[in-house]
Amino acid sequence: MQSTPSHPAFRLGMADSWYVVGFSDELESGQIHSVSYFGEKLLLFRDDAGEACLIDSFCSHLGANLSSEAGGRLEKGLLVCPFHSWSWNGKGRCVAIPYADRIPETAQIRSYPVREHGGVIWAWYGAEGGEPAFDLPIRDEMKSDLLHDRWVKHDWTLRTHTQELFENGIDWSHFQFVHGFGPPDEKAVQFDEHTFNWSVTTHVEGERITIHNTVVGLGFAYLRNRDETLMIFGGTPIDCETVHVRMAVAHCGESCSAEESQALELYAKGQAATLSPDFPIWENKLYLERPTLCDADGPLPTYRNWARQFYSKDRKTEGVSG
Repeated sequence: MQSTPSHPAFRLGMADSWYVVGFSDELESGQIHSVSYFGEKLLLFRDDAGEACLIDSFCSHLGANLSSEAGGRLEKGLLVCPFHSWSWNGKGRCVAIPYADRIPETAQIRSYPVREHGGVIWAWYGAEGGEPAFDLPIRDEMKSDLLHDRWVKHDWTLRTHTQELFENGIDWSHFQFVHGFGPPDEKAVQFDEHTFNWSVTTHVEGERITIHNTVVGLGFAYLRNRDETLMIFGGTPIDCETVHVRMAVAHCGESCSAEESQALELYAKGQAATLSPDFPIWENKLYLERPTLCDADGPLPTYRNWARQFYSKDRKTEGVSG
């Protein structure tokens, strides 16, 4: 039995949301990828139609691990158990038992709804299972295969919580003291049902820039701060205390020359370097349920109240006074 985490942020649990679990160019047909997310060992693979699928790693028959490392294999898009050769589809349903006439109704493994657009693979996590509570919003740039193999990716494993990642974005004052940006000139934020948008105009090394950010649930965000470049930033819970943080950027023009690809690599490297000073702060800070805020601290109380909706009823966040 797991003990209750002592850190207040980790007691929030994992939010019901869409999360990035991979990229299209990393998942070829016939491959089984073992991943650890949502406190579970999972398998990411493609079925016979080429659709990305994510299911729990253990056979519900006698508990064998279906991963390729443990002897599991893919046959015509079905996962075949190394123990008794039960075959499982991408929805986690057993579809064949070679030595039996009937398949038990309970022959089911948990599966996760998956969406794949623009070279990115998302999965829905809900603490109580079931269908997604809201649709995955897809930007126009993501609705074609144009970005399939253009993503330049950086990732880290950090001891933090996804709610902290996106609170950081509207903590306007920290840009100046942690990242060396100038004081924000203009700031805007709008909270919608399952997303919120924020923008800030500031100065970086003498250049005036405007950052536009759309946060989707507590899983990821779309970010634009220059023409023809899209960034996806987010964190996928490995467990209640650890997050797989990803940052990926892509060139959204009709074509992407070798020169543009090289520039994108440098841009991504620079963005990763800009982000990295936050990491030791996130990993060592205390999440205060009722922080003492000043009038220039950004809309943190509104954000936390908005975030409450993504937790199961028994794991809602506490309110915060401003």
